[in-house]
Amino acid sequence: CDVVSPICKFVVAEYSQSTSDEHLEEFRALQQLRNNAVDQSDISGQFSLKIYQAQLFQLGSRLPVSTTTANIPFTWHDAFIKGKQATQTNLGFERASIIFNLGALESYEGASTDRSTDDGLKKACKHFQVAAGYFDYIRINIPEIASGVLTCDLTPNGTGLALNLMLAQAMSCYYEMAVRKRAETKIKPSLLAKLATQTGLMFKKSYECTESPALASQLDASWGAHTKFQHLSFEAAAQYWQSQHVINTAKEVGKGYGEEISRIKLSLRACQEALAVAATHKLTATQSLTDLSVKLNENLAISISDNRTVYLEVEPPESSLVPIQGASPVKAVPPSGLHLTELSKDSNQTFKPLLITLLPVSVLKIIDESMNKVKTLGEVKDIGKRATRDARQHLASVGLPGSISNQDDGHVGLNENIWLRIQKCTEGSGSNSEWMIQSKLSELDQGAERAFSLMKNIKTKLNEEKSATTVFMHSHPNVMIGGDDDEQFTQDLDHYNEIFRTARASDEAIRSEISNPSFVAVLKLLGKSRSELDNQFPKRDLLDDDSTVSKADTTKLSQELMSFAGLLKSREQSISQLISSVDSFHDTLLSQVRNMSDRGEALTVESGGTTTASEKLVTLIKESEQKIEDIQQTVLASVTAQTEGMERVLKENTIFEAARSTDAVAVGRQRLTREIEQAISEFNDIHAKLSDGVSFYSDLIGRLLQVSQTVEGHIYAQGLARRDVELSHSNQNNKANVEASDAALARRLAEELQMTEGGAGSYSSHLSSSSSSSSSSSSYDAVPINAQNASTAYGLPIAPTSSSSSSSSSSSYDFPPVPTMNYPSTTTASSSPPPPSYGAAMTNTNPPPSSNVNNGAVDRIVAMGFPHDKALSALTANNNDEASALNSLLDM
Repeated sequence: CDVVSPICKFVVAEYSQSTSDEHLEEFRALQQLRNNAVDQSDISGQFSLKIYQAQLFQLGSRLPVSTTTANIPFTWHDAFIKGKQATQTNLGFERASIIFNLGALESYEGASTDRSTDDGLKKACKHFQVAAGYFDYIRINIPEIASGVLTCDLTPNGTGLALNLMLAQAMSCYYEMAVRKRAETKIKPSLLAKLATQTGLMFKKSYECTESPALASQLDASWGAHTKFQHLSFEAAAQYWQSQHVINTAKEVGKGYGEEISRIKLSLRACQEALAVAATHKLTATQSLTDLSVKLNENLAISISDNRTVYLEVEPPESSLVPIQGASPVKAVPPSGLHLTELSKDSNQTFKPLLITLLPVSVLKIIDESMNKVKTLGEVKDIGKRATRDARQHLASVGLPGSISNQDDGHVGLNENIWLRIQKCTEGSGSNSEWMIQSKLSELDQGAERAFSLMKNIKTKLNEEKSATTVFMHSHPNVMIGGDDDEQFTQDLDHYNEIFRTARASDEAIRSEISNPSFVAVLKLLGKSRSELDNQFPKRDLLDDDSTVSKADTTKLSQELMSFAGLLKSREQSISQLISSVDSFHDTLLSQVRNMSDRGEALTVESGGTTTASEKLVTLIKESEQKIEDIQQTVLASVTAQTEGMERVLKENTIFEAARSTDAVAVGRQRLTREIEQAISEFNDIHAKLSDGVSFYSDLIGRLLQVSQTVEGHIYAQGLARRDVELSHSNQNNKANVEASDAALARRLAEELQMTEGGAGSYSSHLSSSSSSSSSSSSYDAVPINAQNASTAYGLPIAPTSSSSSSSSSSSYDFPPVPTMNYPSTTTASSSPPPPSYGAAMTNTNPPPSSNVNNGAVDRIVAMGFPHDKALSALTANNNDEASALNSLLDM
């Protein structure tokens, strides 16, 4: 099955040729994973299936596979029905088939395990329960992960058959272990009866699946025969062990002999029915059942004779007998390693998801739309910055905050706080403010020149590629190379050129402001030394009496200024957070969406032929946008609050200035302070504009470098494509010349050998027929089970694999296999003396049960024949898990 070509075709159509080229190695990696997965025949290859399935799981929301998208026809053969297959363009169908094979590998491992030892039985039992977990997963999830025409093995009845057969075989292991250890562990017949009953019930469920309308008409009859035979065999065993339990109890209490006879008859009837099924379908391995039948007849004769002469009890009818309740210590083990995170943890390795950057175009469009909305929200930063700049300029125009500190500095020059703000304009450079402006302007121009050079270089490369494509198309008019990528690159470049022209116009506007005489005066003022500025401030005579100078109360004004400064600082923090959030929004959202995809969560839904975002994706985007909107509202609220705050500051400042208007020195100092404050504000405004310009060109350069790299990759890929076409054309010409030469040689040989055209034609036809015959006689690409393993007591055939396989009937093994069961012999057990009664050895008063232990579970386990203290200890050690407690008591 070719995976690469359909994916490449889809990605080129949906995205671009360059995107396909970028991900080609990942496409090939997926192909290799599939090749590895479909070529496994034993448990050692399980990991290959797991890693492929895990990659498929996370690919589901990224790579749409259908007849209208990535058209990959996955074909799988039915594990139960020879020659039947189904094809779907559906990743879910592929996943289900791989998971089925994981279960089949586990079942095969369980079937091939040597069960002659205790460890072998435990190992086999574990494999069957793990296999059951895989089949149960498919049974539960198949409606969601696959649809359409399915092979029988993937239908509810097919997976039900596999599931119940695995659980039945796991139960068989428990039963076999219990019978084997009966003498050693003194297990009561009542527990053996419960285990046999549960095993028989599970085989009965398997049989019912084979008789379902969906399978009955297609499934090989051996499946139904085997499961029915096992069901009846274990039913016979259950009634036998129950008869042993009844007679043991009767010997203690003096009644129950009639029930023993009824139980023996039920067991004997089930034996006869099972042997009849075996005879009809030619099943083997029936010796143990025959031995049991002989033993039952012997016991029945003895019991009937004893009852007639001694006990004289009435045989109760079958309908009055209490049904034997099954005990089930087995369960389907939930599969692990189906997701990459689980597989990484299980194997202690790290696996990179394939195509992690390849999200559906519809999802990328949704993300872009959200990004555009967020950018609009982010534009409020300009409103906030402008409001802050206006506020500082307004305060500077009235001499705030410097005028407050100047009130008491009548004998000194420039206020220290104002000097520190002047120094901040040249912080870290040791240069004056004019050098700082010119340096930043030079940095701005260098960025612009770098951006222009990149755009010019990209344009040159695109023109050269266009010329090369034109020359190629002239030589190969029937070959299409490139598609729409060249036009898209040109449009993108034109867009960046337009942005660049607009930015340069803004640069010229800033340059004009810098050269304006008023700003030149600003730089000159800020370029003065501390002593020069000190000397400009009017001072009081040292002999003047300051006590006669009226001092204004600045308490309220200082409070309003501190509150207003806090408002501006909080806004600056919100703006910084807004810028950071907007800048990282796209990458953050993209990462979150990819994480959703990795978890297998749906990104889109189809409704009425329209693709829309899934509910989870919509929620994620709304929550992400809301965080940006909350910051935006904080900034806008701050701008609104600024007006009222400014009014309060100006009101208090008017009162302050009126109170000191009669002090000539203070008024003079206020005028000069206001002039310096205004100069600092104008400097900061121009410097901020230049810094924004430098940041703009830095971002533009980064984007252009990405475009340049993409264009270079595109041009390289185009060059390879042209060379491939030219090389292919050259090879075709060479091949044509060789064929012409060979044909001429053949004609000369024919003439020399006097071969007729008819003879040559017959020879050619013979070769073709041989080739076809060879192909059709090869077994199809399946994971084979050899004949010996196919007839083992347990196991399930492994599904054939790839779509490229032949559906030939000449398989190397019988399919489906005829499974048999080595039924545990009861002869030895029944001929041994009855086990001692645990109940008789116990005191009349049991110890009080622990408050943390389920009393009902204790009673049920005791009823199976285990001592009360052991039942209590087992339940306590296994946290009241009755099945696990039974496992520990049975040493499984």
